[in-house]
Amino acid sequence: MSILAPIALIGWIPFILAVFCFYRPRTAVLISLFGAWMFLPMAGISIPGFPDYGKISAGPVAAMLGVLLFDADRLRRIRWSLWDLPLFVVIASPMVSSINAGYGSYDGVATVVNVLITCGIAYILGRAYFSDAEGRRSLAMAFFIAGLIYVPFCLFEMRLSPQLHHFVYGFTQHEFAQTRRMGGWRPMVFMQHGLAVGLFMSAAAAVGVWLWMTRQCKSVMGLPIGLAVLVLLITAILCKSAFAIALLAVALAMMGLVRGTRLTVPLVLLALLPPAYMVGRITGYIQSSTLIEMAEPVAGKRIGSLETRIASEDVLIPLAMKHPLWGVSRWASLIQDRQGNRTDTDDFGVKVIPDALWIITLATRGLVGLGALVLVFFVPVLALVHLRQKNRNAPVLAAFDPATALALVLIMHMADNVLNAMVSPVYWLIAGGLTGILSTRSTVHRPVRSTPIIQGQRHLGSH
Repeated sequence: MSILAPIALIGWIPFILAVFCFYRPRTAVLISLFGAWMFLPMAGISIPGFPDYGKISAGPVAAMLGVLLFDADRLRRIRWSLWDLPLFVVIASPMVSSINAGYGSYDGVATVVNVLITCGIAYILGRAYFSDAEGRRSLAMAFFIAGLIYVPFCLFEMRLSPQLHHFVYGFTQHEFAQTRRMGGWRPMVFMQHGLAVGLFMSAAAAVGVWLWMTRQCKSVMGLPIGLAVLVLLITAILCKSAFAIALLAVALAMMGLVRGTRLTVPLVLLALLPPAYMVGRITGYIQSSTLIEMAEPVAGKRIGSLETRIASEDVLIPLAMKHPLWGVSRWASLIQDRQGNRTDTDDFGVKVIPDALWIITLATRGLVGLGALVLVFFVPVLALVHLRQKNRNAPVLAAFDPATALALVLIMHMADNVLNAMVSPVYWLIAGGLTGILSTRSTVHRPVRSTPIIQGQRHLGSH
């Protein structure tokens, strides 16, 4: 690892504080969270008595410090409600899990702080800045622009292989063999895996399509909006993440349905599919053999990857359900051989790979933690339904609101959590912003097509 990795991580905080001096707090928060996720190294700095400070925590920490210094009153104006309860359960559940498993309060506090920093802060900032119509539009535009910024980096690695992280920071962030897909290269850029890049680009493309459909802007980054969306769509497909591409296709179909019928019920039903899968697997109603048979015609040669994930679920679910409510707190307590030593296989030699976020959460935080995690990303979909109902007298204006696209991004993330564990504060930022709809009295406003996302001036009184 080169010296640039710790310099970038440590330097992110003063850099973002400088950004707060010249830009609106809302814009500075977006730059901090998206910028850290897109460009900081997959590395961590050990701090005695605290969780490691790294890529996932740098963006939220820097943004929160900036808000506390330049716009602290904004946090005091957050109107919390019962709809935010799932977040606090997600944050607090590690404490109960650690104590229940016998690791004590110190282990629990360390984990609680880690969850608060990596997930909770982003959600809180979302509640503070992105629950109104202007905030949702800024968030959607930021996601779209972030995807466009990543296009040349993705194309570079598609042509020359994933080397940027190694070039800049001196090491490769993941197993290089997994970057070869479909006769070409799957980009990783500065994220932990090509799957994370694939989902990020597909989500950004979905948001771009919505902005184009609703004519939210005419151009972006000097490109006509239609051309920019086309470039992003093509790049997302070329990222060669089959599941992300499938999620993008479903999102686009759902956008057309919601836009054409103005119904939100299909969106709610779609959001229920990931938790329905989890319930089916936990109860045994969905059998692994059935899943393999259904997926094999579609997955083709990649069926082996799915088989490994499902085999791991078959091992982990019964072990996790020995401690159903709160889990076992640590992976080391979950998989052990008969002598009590940590192992990566069960007694039958089945390889255990904790790929999916849902099974990791079930095992370590139990049904309580998993249920709260699901609700964090499901409640925003209910918030979208509430927004449309609240503005039923202005259905055309409600149809312009980017909350639909942002809710679909969260549904894509929920679905991805069934197979992968690509944690990013960006998705928690969106969840907080949309959940805030349920606690605000404001209605949607007529879309503004020419308002720039980044205004090069300090303006603390408007957010």
